Amino acid sequence: MATNTKLDSLVINYLTQSQYDHAKSAGTLNANQIYMTPASSGSTYTLPMASSDTLGGVKIGDHINRDITGAIYLSEADFDTFGVVKLGSNISRSVRDGTISVATGSTSVLGVLKVGSNITVNSGTISLTKTNVTSALGYTPPTTDTKYTLPTGNASTLGGVKLSDSTSSTSSTNGGIAATPAAVKAAIAEAKLAAWPIGSIYMSVSNTSPASLFGGTWASISGRFLLGASSSYPAGGTGGESTHKLTQSELPNYSLSVTNGSNVIRSKTGNSADAYVQTQSGGWGIPNWESKTVTVASGGSGEAHNNMPPYLVVYMWKRTK
Repeated sequence: MATNTKLDSLVINYLTQSQYDHAKSAGTLNANQIYMTPASSGSTYTLPMASSDTLGGVKIGDHINRDITGAIYLSEADFDTFGVVKLGSNISRSVRDGTISVATGSTSVLGVLKVGSNITVNSGTISLTKTNVTSALGYTPPTTDTKYTLPTGNASTLGGVKLSDSTSSTSSTNGGIAATPAAVKAAIAEAKLAAWPIGSIYMSVSNTSPASLFGGTWASISGRFLLGASSSYPAGGTGGESTHKLTQSELPNYSLSVTNGSNVIRSKTGNSADAYVQTQSGGWGIPNWESKTVTVASGGSGEAHNNMPPYLVVYMWKRTK
């Protein structure tokens, strides 16, 4: 007798070999059911190969294992091995149908991205074509090496400039030449020195030489006043003295006179005058007059006198080269 066991919609029939042979001969076997017969001693049964339409046996392949109870399980997946994986961050599974979803990628989230415009996808490979680049740029790039010359930069145009260490350039803002810091520093130094041309006189109450301030070669001037040049005193001339001793010719014009007195009388003839001095009585009360030279007393020591006006002492230099 046949025994039927139903597992959901699956029916397994246990038949003796003769029952199975009779049903098969009669054409009463159901293709949707399983029929099992006792194995004969020493006989083997080979399951049909399982497929999408046929229930049968399967061969355990790579990365699939079976434990001692016969349970089948997958190996843990890694970079080189297919297998089961644990869902990590940014990956979710639908409870309803088991669908696995990856989060949308962003600047802070690792996830899937949608391919935008100007990007080509072919068999899962993302690439940029010349057409993509041309479309994104808005113009067609050159197909060969092309040199681009910047316009000359000036006060109103953005462009290229040349750097120069020269301080003698006379280029304007349209010349496309820009001074380096070294050129600017040198130009300032040259301007300082140019403000003091050769022959200039530098004065200061500080004894710092102008050579260390402006450059150039300077000669120290000491013990002299400055005098404005004229036809009588040409520029560069020297002279004068700090003290002076008067000579006879430098004395002012003067005259001396002898006043008549009781013992002195004068007689004048033209522009000359003679002095007569009473020396003694000639008797009978008559004075005795003799002609004498009248001497005027002298004074002074003949020393030199100070010849300088009020002054302020400063350091002075003259640029010589």
